[in-house]
Amino acid sequence: MKNFFLLIFIVLQITGFSQEICNKKETLNIISWNVYMLPALANLSNEIDKSYKTKRAKEISKIMNNSDYDIIIFQEAFYIPARKILQKELKKKYPFQYGPINKSFIKTNSGIFIVSKIELTELANTKYKDCDGSDCLAKKGAAIFEGKFHGNSFQIIGTHLDSRSQEVRGKQYFQMYEELIKPFFKENVPLFICGDMNTKIKNSKNYNYMLETLKCEDIETVSEQKNTTVNNNVVIDYIFIKRNNSKLQIVDKSITTFKAEFKYINVLKGTLSDHLAVEIRVKF
Repeated sequence: MKNFFLLIFIVLQITGFSQEICNKKETLNIISWNVYMLPALANLSNEIDKSYKTKRAKEISKIMNNSDYDIIIFQEAFYIPARKILQKELKKKYPFQYGPINKSFIKTNSGIFIVSKIELTELANTKYKDCDGSDCLAKKGAAIFEGKFHGNSFQIIGTHLDSRSQEVRGKQYFQMYEELIKPFFKENVPLFICGDMNTKIKNSKNYNYMLETLKCEDIETVSEQKNTTVNNNVVIDYIFIKRNNSKLQIVDKSITTFKAEFKYINVLKGTLSDHLAVEIRVKF
């Protein structure tokens, strides 16, 4: 009888262990998305005022809560009521929340807001020294975080670059590299650089200069959708990778369109933002 109970105990232990292995998620899934939630001041424009920011925040939260993403990097999460909805609605599934980066009482923050299933440690952040025109009203910048997935360390940067001047963007690439990428380099620890870079892939000179300055690589997009704005004519949103001699395996990178289920303004063209989302899945 004693041996019988011992056998039952061993079977239960093995079954539980096997179930744990089956439930262990193999891939780290990251999504980067400019959600077009401009600050209240921008509501002076009728089009932006009618962009349903809080309504879209509720729909975005619903979709993200039904997704398998591990880390979400939002850009343009400026509008406080909409961001509070994202914070509240995503809190249960994404308990670790960071930002908005570069908070300010005078200027608008950076608009970078990150939610994660994985606890991240903020290593540093920076406010870009150079800006142009209306972009100077925001404290655009970047932040670098470190986390672990199944015991494997990784780093991730969230950013949003100047929308008006390529000369300014060039200075911002350099500042990001010098202040965040270079100082926190770790051998065998991959880095993901996520955000709206406002640099067109079609402009090979500027695009290649960006990759060279950041010393990173851009993975091929496997989805049928290639462009990252609803006008479907340009790529300006990216997730770049610095492998840093790690054994990182890329599963795929794709562009995803999230549709709205309510009446929409023309600029959104039936989607939940004027930008589409970039997502990447990797293994360690």
